[in-house]
Amino acid sequence: MSYDSAPSLTADTLIALAEVGEALHLNLPLDALLNRLTHVFANLVACDALGIALTDVREQNITFLAYVDRQGNDLDEHIGQSIAISDLPMLQEVIASRTPLYIPDTNQSPVWNQKLFSPNTQAILVAPLVIDKQISGFLFVEFGTVAALTDSIRFMVEACARYAVTAIRSVQDRERLVQSELRYRLAASLTSDAVYERVLSEDNVNWSGDVDAFLNYPKGAFQRTETAWMAAIHPHDRRRVEEARALLVKSGTPFHEEYRMQQANGTYCFVLDRALRLQIAPSPRIVGVITDLTNTYELTDALVESEVRYRTLFTSALDAIFVTDSTGKLLNFNPAVEALTGREYAELSDSTLHDLVHPQSISDYQHVLKQLQSQNEISDCRRNVGHDAGWRHVPVRGAGCFRAAAGAGTGGPAYCRANRLERSHYGNHRRRRCH
Repeated sequence: MSYDSAPSLTADTLIALAEVGEALHLNLPLDALLNRLTHVFANLVACDALGIALTDVREQNITFLAYVDRQGNDLDEHIGQSIAISDLPMLQEVIASRTPLYIPDTNQSPVWNQKLFSPNTQAILVAPLVIDKQISGFLFVEFGTVAALTDSIRFMVEACARYAVTAIRSVQDRERLVQSELRYRLAASLTSDAVYERVLSEDNVNWSGDVDAFLNYPKGAFQRTETAWMAAIHPHDRRRVEEARALLVKSGTPFHEEYRMQQANGTYCFVLDRALRLQIAPSPRIVGVITDLTNTYELTDALVESEVRYRTLFTSALDAIFVTDSTGKLLNFNPAVEALTGREYAELSDSTLHDLVHPQSISDYQHVLKQLQSQNEISDCRRNVGHDAGWRHVPVRGAGCFRAAAGAGTGGPAYCRANRLERSHYGNHRRRRCH
């Protein structure tokens, strides 16, 4: 065969190049894409066989994904075949130099290995496919005649190698994108948040996560449009949200709003919506996430209600209730304490339990406080409480509210917040103990 007839930029060549570009834009698996490219390359390069092999991650083996003869017929005996690079001195030389290797006469070459190639191969050109400074594969061009390589063929092979690199990189990037999207979808499905994306020029909203479950709709029932979304926002919140959203679109100011959205049953849930504008050509878009705050608000309401109940009980209790720190300083007390001790509020505010205990009971009080710190509670001990004008012998109960964190100081208190002492007295006052 004569190799001087390598194609110039004829109509057939331009058509073949167009086929290469078309193949690169198809979402084909890598082996199918490379197979299609080798058929096109065989029309561009005057040769007897042409193949593409990829290396493994460790660059220890190669596997042929595509191989065709000069008529474009698949050489199935080569496709899928793997061989160790250590058995191919020719490839070791290419890897070392990272440049194409041409063997004009395989019979005279010390690095030639016949096991992978046709017995009729008299010359061969091997071009490395380098991606991100790593050799990811090789383009093999076989000739049935010695010294068959011409400048035009060499240039065409270099172009084909670049196309092959572009194809491999494109598929790898697409696969990474698909894997990233799968991880993102999985993460979105595992969270109660609803993630969304909307191209600014469109009304459609692309939701990730189950927005239907988020709003208690049947699967797929909530319309995926900006119009439906705005309509679901509480009328009292809608204008504020629209203004903040317009600011995001116009100037890129991050969107961060709490508002109410109507659920399928007509009730409203509280949501936190955060979004950013992304300048992605050709169409800018906004990406955001909505978090359901309903449970947070319900918990807050429950805490407020609990605090109200506590304050009501604390204020109206007939028992005297003290809240102190670990040193005995009064942090809070209810009105019954004033009646029990005979002291005014202002005086009590600057007092400690030490001030309220009879001088003869101070050592006992200190013992009680240490017991409270070490055991977290005291019960059924009786102490004289009051002032010099009158002391009352009353039962005392108490509990430590919080323990100190481990290592929170040397010789520090056993309780880092407050100890709560409940004090009741009987006799003429007969105060009823509240539980």
